[in-house]
Amino acid sequence: MMGLCLAPILLMGYAMTFQPADRNHPSNVDGVVVEAMTCEKGLGVDAKASTAGLFGFGLQYGLPILEETPVTLTFLPKAGLSYTTTPRRELPQTAQFEVGGQLLLGYGPYRVGLEYWHLSNAGMQQPNLGLDMIVVQTGFAF
Repeated sequence: MMGLCLAPILLMGYAMTFQPADRNHPSNVDGVVVEAMTCEKGLGVDAKASTAGLFGFGLQYGLPILEETPVTLTFLPKAGLSYTTTPRRELPQTAQFEVGGQLLLGYGPYRVGLEYWHLSNAGMQQPNLGLDMIVVQTGFAF
């Protein structure tokens, strides 16, 4: 049985909407994002919060691509639940699902990340437009 990895990483960055569902009435969800992860290899937990009122919590699984010391490169697929403080046209419910993926480049304890973050209600309420964001981050591994 796999255990949960515990080697914390803290990241901070900026989220940009790259695929507004309705270009005539786009929601303003661009903003600062803070993210905490339990680890970058194997099974872990991920939580993030943005200044646009979007929050996410889910599972991730770190797949190392490069493990040369001191440089690392990891791909992390993610899935979980998300919450918005303000219902938006793209997210008519306050609670919905999240999926995404992240590339995390490390040099010693320092990290730079590029993440795709998708929020959607999975068709539980119409319209099911969803939000697609790119998050650029930097941070530190403990």
